[in-house]
Amino acid sequence: MPDSLTEYYLAKAGCTVSDAPLLRIVGAGLQLILEGIAADALQASKRRQTLSAKLLKKIGFDGDDKRIILTVEDLREALGEVGVPLTKPLYYQSAGGAT
Repeated sequence: MPDSLTEYYLAKAGCTVSDAPLLRIVGAGLQLILEGIAADALQASKRRQTLSAKLLKKIGFDGDDKRIILTVEDLREALGEVGVPLTKPLYYQSAGGAT
Protein backbone atom coordinates (compact mmCIF):
# COMPACT_ATOMS: atom_id res chain seq x y z
CA MET A 1 0.00 0.00 0.00
CA PRO A 2 1.46 3.39 -0.93
CA ASP A 3 2.66 5.55 1.94
CA SER A 4 0.64 8.50 0.65
CA LEU A 5 -2.60 6.51 0.83
CA THR A 6 -1.83 5.26 4.34
CA GLU A 7 -0.90 8.77 5.43
CA TYR A 8 -4.10 10.21 3.92
CA TYR A 9 -6.40 7.81 5.77
CA LEU A 10 -4.49 8.17 9.01
CA ALA A 11 -4.81 11.95 8.72
CA LYS A 12 -8.51 11.58 7.95
CA ALA A 13 -8.84 9.56 11.18
CA GLY A 14 -7.01 12.26 13.11
CA CYS A 15 -3.57 10.63 13.37
CA THR A 16 -0.33 12.10 12.12
CA VAL A 17 2.69 9.87 11.65
CA SER A 18 6.05 11.43 10.82
CA ASP A 19 8.08 8.21 11.15
CA ALA A 20 8.35 6.54 7.71
CA PRO A 21 9.02 2.98 9.00
CA LEU A 22 5.98 3.18 11.29
CA LEU A 23 3.88 4.45 8.38
CA ARG A 24 4.99 1.45 6.29
CA ILE A 25 4.18 -0.99 9.10
CA VAL A 26 0.67 0.45 9.43
CA GLY A 27 0.27 0.30 5.64
CA ALA A 28 1.41 -3.34 5.54
CA GLY A 29 -1.04 -4.25 8.30
CA LEU A 30 -3.87 -2.47 6.53
CA GLN A 31 -3.04 -4.25 3.27
CA LEU A 32 -3.05 -7.61 5.05
CA ILE A 33 -6.50 -6.92 6.52
CA LEU A 34 -7.90 -5.79 3.15
CA GLU A 35 -6.46 -8.85 1.39
CA GLY A 36 -8.13 -11.12 3.94
CA ILE A 37 -11.49 -9.43 3.46
CA ALA A 38 -11.15 -9.65 -0.33
CA ALA A 39 -10.26 -13.35 -0.12
CA ASP A 40 -13.26 -14.02 2.12
CA ALA A 41 -15.54 -12.15 -0.29
CA LEU A 42 -14.15 -14.22 -3.18
CA GLN A 43 -14.91 -17.43 -1.30
CA ALA A 44 -18.45 -16.21 -0.58
CA SER A 45 -18.90 -15.47 -4.29
CA LYS A 46 -17.67 -18.92 -5.26
CA ARG A 47 -20.04 -20.54 -2.74
CA ARG A 48 -22.94 -18.58 -4.20
CA GLN A 49 -22.01 -19.61 -7.73
CA THR A 50 -22.06 -23.30 -6.82
CA LEU A 51 -25.83 -23.07 -6.43
CA SER A 52 -27.94 -24.79 -9.03
CA ALA A 53 -28.50 -23.01 -12.36
CA LYS A 54 -32.25 -22.83 -11.68
CA LEU A 55 -31.74 -21.10 -8.33
CA LEU A 56 -29.16 -18.71 -9.82
CA LYS A 57 -31.62 -17.68 -12.53
CA LYS A 58 -34.28 -17.16 -9.89
CA ILE A 59 -32.08 -14.66 -8.01
CA GLY A 60 -31.07 -12.87 -11.23
CA PHE A 61 -27.83 -14.52 -12.40
CA ASP A 62 -27.09 -16.47 -15.57
CA GLY A 63 -26.49 -20.06 -14.44
CA ASP A 64 -24.27 -20.81 -17.44
CA ASP A 65 -21.93 -17.85 -16.86
CA LYS A 66 -18.72 -19.02 -15.17
CA ARG A 67 -17.25 -15.57 -14.48
CA ILE A 68 -16.73 -14.63 -10.86
CA ILE A 69 -19.05 -11.79 -9.92
CA LEU A 70 -18.43 -10.08 -6.60
CA THR A 71 -21.60 -8.58 -5.15
CA VAL A 72 -22.27 -6.37 -2.16
CA GLU A 73 -23.83 -9.39 -0.45
CA ASP A 74 -20.51 -11.25 -0.79
CA LEU A 75 -18.67 -8.28 0.70
CA ARG A 76 -21.28 -7.98 3.47
CA GLU A 77 -20.73 -11.64 4.38
CA ALA A 78 -16.93 -11.21 4.42
CA LEU A 79 -17.08 -8.06 6.54
CA GLY A 80 -19.54 -9.72 8.91
CA GLU A 81 -16.98 -12.45 9.59
CA VAL A 82 -14.54 -9.84 10.93
CA GLY A 83 -17.20 -7.97 12.91
CA VAL A 84 -17.83 -5.02 10.57
CA PRO A 85 -21.54 -4.60 9.82
CA LEU A 86 -22.32 -3.37 6.33
CA THR A 87 -25.77 -1.85 6.18
CA LYS A 88 -27.52 0.38 3.69
CA PRO A 89 -27.97 4.04 4.58
CA LEU A 90 -31.41 4.88 5.95
CA TYR A 91 -32.51 6.55 2.71
CA TYR A 92 -31.96 3.25 0.83
CA GLN A 93 -33.71 1.04 3.34
CA SER A 94 -37.30 0.00 2.91
CA ALA A 95 -40.02 1.21 5.22
CA GLY A 96 -39.62 -1.98 7.26
CA GLY A 97 -36.00 -1.14 8.05
CA ALA A 98 -34.51 -4.18 6.31
CA THR A 99 -30.78 -4.16 5.63
